[in-house]
Amino acid sequence: MIKNIPIRNIFAKNVSGTLSFILVLCLSMILYIVISPNNLGVTPDSVKYIEAAENISRGKGYVVNNQFLTHWPPVYSILLSCTSKITNSSVLNSGIYLNVTLFLALGITFIFIFKEIGFNDNINYFLIATILTIKPLTIAIYFWSELPFILFVAIAFYVYLRWKKNQNRLILLPVGTLCMLAFLTRYAAIGILI
Repeated sequence: MIKNIPIRNIFAKNVSGTLSFILVLCLSMILYIVISPNNLGVTPDSVKYIEAAENISRGKGYVVNNQFLTHWPPVYSILLSCTSKITNSSVLNSGIYLNVTLFLALGITFIFIFKEIGFNDNINYFLIATILTIKPLTIAIYFWSELPFILFVAIAFYVYLRWKKNQNRLILLPVGTLCMLAFLTRYAAIGILI
Protein backbone atom coordinates (compact mmCIF):
# COMPACT_ATOMS: atom_id res chain seq x y z
CA MET A 1 0.00 0.00 0.00
CA ILE A 2 1.32 3.41 -0.96
CA LYS A 3 1.26 6.05 1.74
CA ASN A 4 -0.38 9.36 0.98
CA ILE A 5 2.65 11.69 1.18
CA PRO A 6 2.29 15.31 0.07
CA ILE A 7 4.44 16.15 -2.95
CA ARG A 8 5.94 19.18 -1.20
CA ASN A 9 7.46 16.93 1.53
CA ILE A 10 9.22 14.77 -1.06
CA PHE A 11 10.41 17.85 -2.94
CA ALA A 12 11.60 19.54 0.26
CA LYS A 13 13.67 16.49 1.28
CA ASN A 14 15.30 16.23 -2.14
CA VAL A 15 16.01 19.95 -2.30
CA SER A 16 17.62 19.96 1.14
CA GLY A 17 19.89 17.05 0.21
CA THR A 18 20.74 18.73 -3.07
CA LEU A 19 21.51 22.05 -1.39
CA SER A 20 23.77 20.31 1.14
CA PHE A 21 25.61 18.60 -1.69
CA ILE A 22 25.92 21.87 -3.64
CA LEU A 23 27.38 23.55 -0.53
CA VAL A 24 29.99 20.80 -0.18
CA LEU A 25 30.73 20.87 -3.93
CA CYS A 26 31.21 24.67 -3.85
CA LEU A 27 33.59 24.41 -0.89
CA SER A 28 35.53 21.71 -2.78
CA MET A 29 35.76 23.91 -5.87
CA ILE A 30 36.97 26.84 -3.75
CA LEU A 31 39.61 24.54 -2.29
CA TYR A 32 40.72 23.51 -5.79
CA ILE A 33 40.86 27.13 -6.97
CA VAL A 34 42.91 28.17 -3.93
CA ILE A 35 45.51 25.38 -4.08
CA SER A 36 45.87 24.84 -7.84
CA PRO A 37 48.09 27.85 -8.68
CA ASN A 38 50.65 27.22 -5.90
CA ASN A 39 50.20 23.50 -5.18
CA LEU A 40 49.84 22.03 -1.70
CA GLY A 41 51.91 23.22 1.23
CA VAL A 42 54.93 21.17 2.23
CA THR A 43 56.21 20.50 5.74
CA PRO A 44 58.99 18.11 6.87
CA ASP A 45 56.43 15.30 7.26
CA SER A 46 55.03 16.09 3.82
CA VAL A 47 58.43 15.56 2.23
CA LYS A 48 58.52 11.97 3.55
CA TYR A 49 54.99 11.25 2.29
CA ILE A 50 55.87 12.66 -1.14
CA GLU A 51 59.18 10.78 -1.42
CA ALA A 52 57.53 7.53 -0.33
CA ALA A 53 54.68 8.03 -2.82
CA GLU A 54 57.16 8.64 -5.64
CA ASN A 55 59.07 5.49 -4.71
CA ILE A 56 55.86 3.47 -4.57
CA SER A 57 54.97 4.79 -8.04
CA ARG A 58 58.38 3.70 -9.34
CA GLY A 59 57.91 0.22 -7.88
CA LYS A 60 60.59 0.59 -5.20
CA GLY A 61 58.18 0.14 -2.29
CA TYR A 62 57.59 2.18 0.83
CA VAL A 63 61.15 3.47 1.08
CA VAL A 64 62.98 6.77 1.37
CA ASN A 65 66.72 6.92 0.59
CA ASN A 66 66.61 3.13 -0.02
CA GLN A 67 65.51 2.50 3.57
CA PHE A 68 62.12 1.17 4.61
CA LEU A 69 60.09 4.03 6.04
CA THR A 70 59.07 3.11 9.57
CA HIS A 71 58.23 6.45 11.17
CA TRP A 72 55.36 7.46 8.88
CA PRO A 73 52.20 5.42 8.27
CA PRO A 74 51.81 4.18 4.68
CA VAL A 75 48.19 4.84 3.68
CA TYR A 76 48.52 8.50 2.66
CA SER A 77 51.59 7.79 0.52
CA ILE A 78 49.79 4.84 -1.07
CA LEU A 79 46.77 7.05 -1.81
CA LEU A 80 49.06 9.68 -3.34
CA SER A 81 50.78 7.07 -5.48
CA CYS A 82 47.47 5.55 -6.66
CA THR A 83 46.08 8.99 -7.48
CA SER A 84 49.24 9.75 -9.42
CA LYS A 85 48.81 6.57 -11.46
CA ILE A 86 45.07 7.13 -12.05
CA THR A 87 45.44 10.77 -13.10
CA ASN A 88 48.73 10.15 -14.94
CA SER A 89 50.28 13.13 -13.20
CA SER A 90 53.15 13.79 -10.85
CA VAL A 91 52.78 13.04 -7.15
CA LEU A 92 52.79 16.79 -6.46
CA ASN A 93 49.83 17.39 -8.80
CA SER A 94 48.04 14.24 -7.68
CA GLY A 95 48.05 15.60 -4.12
CA ILE A 96 45.74 18.40 -5.26
CA TYR A 97 43.30 15.94 -6.83
CA LEU A 98 43.48 13.60 -3.85
CA ASN A 99 42.90 16.28 -1.23
CA VAL A 100 40.00 17.87 -3.12
CA THR A 101 38.42 14.41 -3.58
CA LEU A 102 38.93 13.53 0.09
CA PHE A 103 37.48 16.89 1.13
CA LEU A 104 34.42 16.31 -1.09
CA ALA A 105 34.00 12.77 0.28
CA LEU A 106 34.27 14.09 3.83
CA GLY A 107 31.54 16.65 3.16
CA ILE A 108 29.25 14.01 1.68
CA THR A 109 29.95 11.75 4.66
CA PHE A 110 28.96 14.57 7.02
CA ILE A 111 25.71 14.99 5.08
CA PHE A 112 24.93 11.29 5.63
CA ILE A 113 25.90 11.48 9.31
CA PHE A 114 23.69 14.51 9.94
CA LYS A 115 20.76 12.94 8.14
CA GLU A 116 21.26 9.71 10.12
CA ILE A 117 21.31 11.65 13.38
CA GLY A 118 18.18 13.50 12.28
CA PHE A 119 19.25 17.14 12.30
CA ASN A 120 16.86 19.47 10.54
CA ASP A 121 18.05 21.00 7.29
CA ASN A 122 18.93 24.49 8.55
CA ILE A 123 21.16 23.03 11.23
CA ASN A 124 22.53 20.60 8.62
CA TYR A 125 23.75 23.42 6.35
CA PHE A 126 25.26 25.33 9.24
CA LEU A 127 27.07 22.26 10.62
CA ILE A 128 28.44 21.22 7.23
CA ALA A 129 29.71 24.73 6.50
CA THR A 130 31.19 25.10 9.98
CA ILE A 131 32.82 21.69 10.24
CA LEU A 132 34.27 21.81 6.73
CA THR A 133 35.67 25.31 6.99
CA ILE A 134 37.19 25.23 10.45
CA LYS A 135 39.80 22.48 10.30
CA PRO A 136 39.50 20.21 7.23
CA LEU A 137 39.79 23.16 4.86
CA THR A 138 42.98 24.23 6.62
CA ILE A 139 44.35 20.67 6.58
CA ALA A 140 43.46 20.14 2.91
CA ILE A 141 45.94 22.73 1.69
CA TYR A 142 48.92 20.62 2.86
CA PHE A 143 50.39 17.22 2.01
CA TRP A 144 49.19 15.87 5.35
CA SER A 145 47.60 12.59 6.28
CA GLU A 146 44.98 14.09 8.58
CA LEU A 147 42.33 14.44 5.87
CA PRO A 148 42.07 10.72 5.00
CA PHE A 149 42.29 9.93 8.73
CA ILE A 150 39.28 12.15 9.46
CA LEU A 151 37.43 10.69 6.46
CA PHE A 152 37.98 7.08 7.57
CA VAL A 153 36.86 7.91 11.11
CA ALA A 154 33.78 9.79 9.83
CA ILE A 155 32.75 6.90 7.57
CA ALA A 156 33.29 4.45 10.44
CA PHE A 157 31.07 6.64 12.63
CA TYR A 158 28.36 6.70 9.95
CA VAL A 159 28.48 2.90 9.58
CA TYR A 160 28.34 2.58 13.37
CA LEU A 161 25.22 4.78 13.43
CA ARG A 162 23.67 2.46 10.84
CA TRP A 163 24.60 -0.52 13.03
CA LYS A 164 22.84 1.02 16.02
CA LYS A 165 19.58 0.97 14.06
CA ASN A 166 19.57 -2.67 12.97
CA GLN A 167 22.18 -4.31 15.26
CA ASN A 168 23.57 -6.49 12.44
CA ARG A 169 27.00 -7.72 13.53
CA LEU A 170 28.24 -7.88 9.94
CA ILE A 171 28.09 -4.08 9.83
CA LEU A 172 30.74 -3.94 12.54
CA LEU A 173 33.33 -5.50 10.21
CA PRO A 174 33.50 -2.39 7.98
CA VAL A 175 33.72 -0.24 11.13
CA GLY A 176 36.77 -2.20 12.28
CA THR A 177 38.32 -2.08 8.81
CA LEU A 178 37.81 1.67 8.54
CA CYS A 179 39.29 2.20 12.01
CA MET A 180 42.30 0.10 10.99
CA LEU A 181 42.73 2.20 7.83
CA ALA A 182 42.42 5.37 9.89
CA PHE A 183 45.16 4.23 12.24
CA LEU A 184 47.36 3.10 9.33
CA THR A 185 46.93 6.62 8.01
CA ARG A 186 48.06 8.41 11.15
CA TYR A 187 49.20 5.96 13.84
CA ALA A 188 50.64 2.86 12.19
CA ALA A 189 51.47 0.86 15.32
CA ILE A 190 47.88 0.97 16.58
CA GLY A 191 46.57 0.03 13.12
CA ILE A 192 48.76 -3.07 13.02
CA LEU A 193 47.54 -4.12 16.46
CA ILE A 194 43.88 -3.84 15.40
